[in-house]
Amino acid sequence: MSENLASNAARQQYRPGVQAWLCAIGAWLFHLMGCVSLSMMTSIQRAMAEEFAAGDSFRSALTSVFVLGNLILALPMGSFITKHGYRKIGYASFVFGIIGGLFGAYGCSSAAAMLLCRLIQSVSYTIPVLIGSWIITSWFPADKQGLAIGLYGSAPALGSFIPLRVYNMIKGINPDATWRSLFVFCAVLNVVAFVFYQFWVKPGPLFSEDEHNEKEAAKAAAKAAAPKARFSDIVKVPEIWCCVIIMFLYSVTIKGFMPFSSEIFMDNCGCDELTANNISSVWAGVKVFAPIIFGFLWGKTRKFQGWFACLYVAIYFMGLAVAFQLNSVSSAWLFCAFVGATAGVPAFLYCILPIFAGGKDKLTLTLTLYSIGGTYFGGLLGPYMITFAKLFGDGGFGSVAVFTLICGVVAVIAAAYLAIRIQRRIKTNTWPAVSAGRRH
Repeated sequence: MSENLASNAARQQYRPGVQAWLCAIGAWLFHLMGCVSLSMMTSIQRAMAEEFAAGDSFRSALTSVFVLGNLILALPMGSFITKHGYRKIGYASFVFGIIGGLFGAYGCSSAAAMLLCRLIQSVSYTIPVLIGSWIITSWFPADKQGLAIGLYGSAPALGSFIPLRVYNMIKGINPDATWRSLFVFCAVLNVVAFVFYQFWVKPGPLFSEDEHNEKEAAKAAAKAAAPKARFSDIVKVPEIWCCVIIMFLYSVTIKGFMPFSSEIFMDNCGCDELTANNISSVWAGVKVFAPIIFGFLWGKTRKFQGWFACLYVAIYFMGLAVAFQLNSVSSAWLFCAFVGATAGVPAFLYCILPIFAGGKDKLTLTLTLYSIGGTYFGGLLGPYMITFAKLFGDGGFGSVAVFTLICGVVAVIAAAYLAIRIQRRIKTNTWPAVSAGRRH
């Protein structure tokens, strides 16, 4: 293991080399394997439901159970990491990922067994999300993390894209292959990621166990001495609730659209399974660049960021509502690219949450409310809400478009309130993007 850089001068002169990038790739693979497990249902859940003679509620549960496992694990995981260390906890991720993949491929003979398999797989997603940043920050100084963090952050979108392409490739090579082959791929991906993790991923020269413990102790002491941030202070801030509402509705619709996208195109456009997977992969592939597209436009609309964000949210929900009603393959290709490009709503919310939180002491509670209320509960309920909207109508996906528009109206109202607050701060030169720009 590389020796730790003891002095600040040595740290400033440090340049990440080949070993650092091998660790970054290992962290990316670590995160990617969990993201593939999360998103793999898109291409196979219909065939799986047919084999198990299960209905729409089973297809919804395939994603919801996975998210539920994330929620349950995320709460105590911090204390587990503190007690056992990042590296040991990382091994648990591979164990559960490999077991889940093999169980799905060879051991599942019923719908109940498959839901248990999804719960097992959820461990392989939760742990990398929590410790991946530790791997990168131990090798890359803050001013040199951009590309490494960007690589790591591409995993969720690529995790949606890869299973669609891999399953189509497997079916192209062997038309008799079943949905179980994708679980084999997940197990193999976990093995590959484990090899990187075991032999190349290690604490970097910017990480010292003793220094880390000292910093944690200092943080704990500072936290004890600082004024306590109260949850009651957070819930009184309407801007924070607007962010939670927007993220909840975004998670409901994106987690509802994502697992059902291939089914939507098969039913609405009358195309075969492989074509539907190809169309869905366009959405997943373009989604990789959504945060970059949003970030570029956010920087260019400095004096109108509030209204730009409101328009961005409106365009996303409107485009997704149209995607649920598409009835031709050519239009499906176009709108999947459009919806993927506008899926950067979380990037907007992460830009403004720290500002409205009102200080670092309140940011942790703010992000907790945002993550649980917006991301987790939205992802947990989304597939069921989409299924209910489908059954409430004529049994097709056209009725889901109406539900998506209703979600969009509520989200746009919340975004409009945020826009008013942001623009007011821009006018008074108290919005960071504008005040920083004027100083320069």
